[in-house]
Amino acid sequence: MYDLSLVKKKKRNRRVAIVSGIGATGVTALVVVAFLGQSVGTFTVNLKNEGVALTMDTHSAFDNSTSYLSTTGFGSITGQCTYSNFLTSKDCSFEQIDNEETTYELGQRSERGLSFFKYTFFIKNVGATSAGYDMNINIVENKIPTNDVPSLDQYLRFMVFEEGNDPVVYARRSNTLFDNNGLYAKEYVSGKPGEANYYGEAEPFESDDTIATIRNTLAPTETRRYTYLFWLEGWDPEGGGAVPQNSSLRIGATINAYPN
Repeated sequence: MYDLSLVKKKKRNRRVAIVSGIGATGVTALVVVAFLGQSVGTFTVNLKNEGVALTMDTHSAFDNSTSYLSTTGFGSITGQCTYSNFLTSKDCSFEQIDNEETTYELGQRSERGLSFFKYTFFIKNVGATSAGYDMNINIVENKIPTNDVPSLDQYLRFMVFEEGNDPVVYARRSNTLFDNNGLYAKEYVSGKPGEANYYGEAEPFESDDTIATIRNTLAPTETRRYTYLFWLEGWDPEGGGAVPQNSSLRIGATINAYPN
């Protein structure tokens, strides 16, 4: 479920929430990932306070600039997905993913449902002064499987495309890899060193509940594009094995705007 709703109002700032849900029905060894998402979602934004005024749209022209954007009916998310899928398939490349002309339907890899979910949107400063904002991407809910298998967050990959910067992949730090100091190391994006499907290390989640915090500013009339992309990485060894039972994830983001 994509449920992006205004969750809190304060005297000096506004909060925008972006929430998605993934309910898992199965993960089998290595490359086969199966999970389900809810079918209805909304996207709500209202960021105005003391001369700070941000608005959003799913297209850069801002012809339908509004405080309310919605995505509905994307149904189940089911199928195989690895990081290499985005690099080797011309119809789901990064250029196609980070693109306002494509929708979540880009992740429709088979009749069974989606293999990944993407959402592209734009933020614009329509006020008279510079505005800063903090974008906090969080794990809102993590239902642990009732059987003895890793939880979904262990092999979740969350990629953020921010206009003007290279895309960044985030993952929970490894439970099995250690650095030279004996501390838990960064998780691999996909595969292992020396393998053809190895694509380096992912940035670790900020904390148990926070995936990442992104801070930036917008000058008056300035816009910026964002794309969220998330999937369950099929080459993560912690995603192999038995099918998780009664497990689900809810991922959310809050955007807090303030005078800069």
